[in-house]
Amino acid sequence: MSVQINALYAENLGTHTTNVDADKLPDDCPICHNGIKVQHMTGWLSNGKLQAVFCCPKEICQGLFIAYYEKRTTSATGPVDNVYYLKGVEPYTPKKRKFSKVIEEISKEFCDFYNEAFEAEDRKLLNICGAGYRKATEFLIKDYLIKVKSKKPEEIRETPLGKCIEDYIEDDNTKKCAKRAVWIGNDETHYIRKWEEKDLQDLKDLIDVTLFWIESEYKTKRYTIEMPEKNR
Repeated sequence: MSVQINALYAENLGTHTTNVDADKLPDDCPICHNGIKVQHMTGWLSNGKLQAVFCCPKEICQGLFIAYYEKRTTSATGPVDNVYYLKGVEPYTPKKRKFSKVIEEISKEFCDFYNEAFEAEDRKLLNICGAGYRKATEFLIKDYLIKVKSKKPEEIRETPLGKCIEDYIEDDNTKKCAKRAVWIGNDETHYIRKWEEKDLQDLKDLIDVTLFWIESEYKTKRYTIEMPEKNR
C-alpha cells in the first residue's frame, strides 16, 4: 500500500502544492539509526524525482534528512506506475562497531581501520572494504605481538605479516585463525582469488575469532600477573 507525501513543484512561474504517492516512508533514522515514525517537513517534486525532508522525532537526535524517490521506468513504456519509490536517504552517519577496552588498548589503529572498512561495506562499497579489513588485521596482529607478546617493535614492523604470524605467534588457535584471515584478506587485494568459495563474511568471522583468542590470552596474562600463586 502506498503512502502520500505532500510536495511543492514549480509550474507557470509559480510554486504549487500536490500530494504524490510513495511506496513507503523511511522507518530508520540515517543519523541516529533508531527505528522511528518520521515527521514530514516538506518536499520538492521536479523532473520525475521527489525529495522529501523528514525530521527524526527522537529527542537525542531530532536531525533532518532527505529521502530521495524516483518512479520506476522501463525502456519501452516509460513509467510503470504513478508511484515514487524510495531510493536512499542523506545525510548518513556511518554505524560503528564498538570493541572491548582490551582490544582498544592493544590496537586503537585496528579499531579505526576496521570501522572505516565497516563504513565502506555499509555504503555498499564492496570492492574496497575487504582491503580495509585486511589492513586492520595487519595492525591487530603486529600490535598484539608488540604489546602483548613483548616483541621488538622495529623487528615486527619490518617483518612481513605472514612471517610474523608463522614465527612469532605461539598460541595455535590464534595462529590458525590469523593466518586464514590474512589469506582471505589478501584475496580482497589481489587480482586472482585463491579462496573463491570464501567471502567478506568469512573474513570478518575469522577476524572475530582471532579477536577472541587474543583477548582471552591478554586477560589470562593479566590475571596471572595480578594473582600470583605465591599469594594464595
